[in-house]
Amino acid sequence: GDEFIHINAVQPGGLLIGVTRYTFDKERHILSSSFAKRAQFANEQWQLTDVTTTYFRNVGQGTKATTEMINVPSEQWDIALKPELLN
Repeated sequence: GDEFIHINAVQPGGLLIGVTRYTFDKERHILSSSFAKRAQFANEQWQLTDVTTTYFRNVGQGTKATTEMINVPSEQWDIALKPELLN
């Protein structure tokens, strides 16, 4: 799809350490980059903790690109990735 991910470490029980996500538009211009210190799978969903996201504005549009950084303590991650695939 439009998201690429990198995981530093996979631990038993559905725990991911160091999750970086990159989101791109249809022309493959970067829209955002996000780093979560951990992700825990519970209740059939991923919960990210200590998340920093950088949004890239006006990338590839011929105008000056800007960035905006947002930190949140946690957020839900909707992805079809199940812990069983990572064993």
